[in-house]
Amino acid sequence: MDDIEITFGNEIVRLDATVLEVFQLRGMQAGTRIPVNFLGVTVRETRHGDLEIGLGWRKEPFDGHSTDVLDDAAAVLSPVARLTLDATQWPRLQPLLVEAERRRTVPDA
Repeated sequence: MDDIEITFGNEIVRLDATVLEVFQLRGMQAGTRIPVNFLGVTVRETRHGDLEIGLGWRKEPFDGHSTDVLDDAAAVLSPVARLTLDATQWPRLQPLLVEAERRRTVPDA
């Protein structure tokens, strides 16, 4: 599996095998690592038209609604990483999230 890395200003989003990692170039801050099986994503439009993307731990990874990373019915616990993207940046992040979803391992029923 190839790693995918996207930079948005000082923030880097990286898909490393089956883990999504978000960290900043500023300072010596540790990154946030979330296994794709537990990844939940929230998307909210701000009043200025930007998108606030929350990346966090999904409350129930496979709760019967969907295994989609972007699932409006799924509850995401407090997002541990937030990105504010403009309309031109969001399409750059979407393929990484689709690939994260593809790398999920659905448990046997």
